[in-house]
Amino acid sequence: MTQSGQSIGNGEPESAVFWPAGKSSYLKLLLRYPILLLAFGPPVLKSHYLPVPADIDPIRPHFDYWRIFQVALPSLVAARAAYRLAFVHPIVIPRPSRNILGLAFVLCALFAVSCVYSPRPLVMIGFAFLYFLNLICVLEFLIDVYRNPPDWMQFVFGLRFICLALFGLLLLVLPFKPQLAIITTGYGIRLLGGGICSVYIVCPVIAIISACSFLHSLESKILSAFFFLASTIALIASQWRGAEISLILVLIVLGIEWARTGKHLVIKISMIAVTAVLLTGLVLAMFGSHRVWVAVSHNQIGGDLLGGSGRVVQWKALLQYSVDHPLGMGYVARPERPVKGGPWEQYKVEGIDNGYLEVLGVAGWLALAVYAMILVKTVALGWSCANKRSFLSVPNNAVTSVSLQCTMLLFMYCFVEQMENSEFVIPLRQSFYIQYIIIAIILGQSAAMLSAAHSADARLTK
Repeated sequence: MTQSGQSIGNGEPESAVFWPAGKSSYLKLLLRYPILLLAFGPPVLKSHYLPVPADIDPIRPHFDYWRIFQVALPSLVAARAAYRLAFVHPIVIPRPSRNILGLAFVLCALFAVSCVYSPRPLVMIGFAFLYFLNLICVLEFLIDVYRNPPDWMQFVFGLRFICLALFGLLLLVLPFKPQLAIITTGYGIRLLGGGICSVYIVCPVIAIISACSFLHSLESKILSAFFFLASTIALIASQWRGAEISLILVLIVLGIEWARTGKHLVIKISMIAVTAVLLTGLVLAMFGSHRVWVAVSHNQIGGDLLGGSGRVVQWKALLQYSVDHPLGMGYVARPERPVKGGPWEQYKVEGIDNGYLEVLGVAGWLALAVYAMILVKTVALGWSCANKRSFLSVPNNAVTSVSLQCTMLLFMYCFVEQMENSEFVIPLRQSFYIQYIIIAIILGQSAAMLSAAHSADARLTK
């Protein structure tokens, strides 16, 4: 791992990455790499928790100003990317990154074909087109950073900056329009964020990046600790169990990796364990064990809790449908509510809440296999590059072990959280865009590392 005070890419010390750069540097970063703008979502200042009006036919497209705004942002970013691609000189990026991106386009094609037999073909072809536009943005970004690699750690901080901006907007809106961000349930109030800020993805991104920054002294420890605690508290307030479990797993991996770098391994692990025990005891003392259990279990009995709040029943119903219909139901056949008499209703599938099974349900077994290959190949590529220390020692290589580790931890969170969240595969969702931005960062870093290592080897053999 890089140590505190080392330079990363542009010669600046790591401790000066975030704040000394100033707001103008983030504006330049967004203008230089507008793919980051997709992480905004963009925010929708209307309630997402109101029922769909009965007079709206879900099969027909219906629009409002917010929907137009949501579609306009990715369309503009993709138009800019397509324009740049039209005038770029042909280059050959390394095969591993190229193969993963190729699989993503194959998956997009499968989604587009499945729109033909979707209950909402007109609406869903629009979703498939948005998926294609997203991949155009990723392709342009990958070619751009391959030619001129950025400071990757600052790029990761740029992603956190956007998440912090959304989180700040959520906190500003909350006192005036709480219905935009929270819902009331039988076991308490849930801070979900609505269309402003998806707490289950935005807050973990802030927490993971801040934890990496704290452990590796990339900025003020007080600042990174504040960001970590604020985002973690907000995630706990969401009472989103899957997100909380996923974040805990990621933080455990981060703690182990940090403990392994340097001396006093046993002492570091003991410190982590003692801190975890003290924090758990503090929470129990403040709220009481019964209230904590009710919040964690959502006031459910053991059977409902183990059944994933009814998710397992829905997954079984979907698997049965997929056995009978290997091509699926059609892309995003259930964006808001089941079509009356449609396949979701016929097989009593009311909700999936699983990204992998969502792909299976809408486009069949082949699409699920392609999607799984994309994720697994991305993990394998990032892991192989992270474990080849020779890549990280290449002169003028802006990729550091910290930036790659941080990005892989973000991807690990997305990988795990999809087990109970289907929005990672549906356009116009923040989790969808953030996941593909993370994939683009991993592919870009890997391509830059492979290229730099190849150039260094070529110079040595001449």
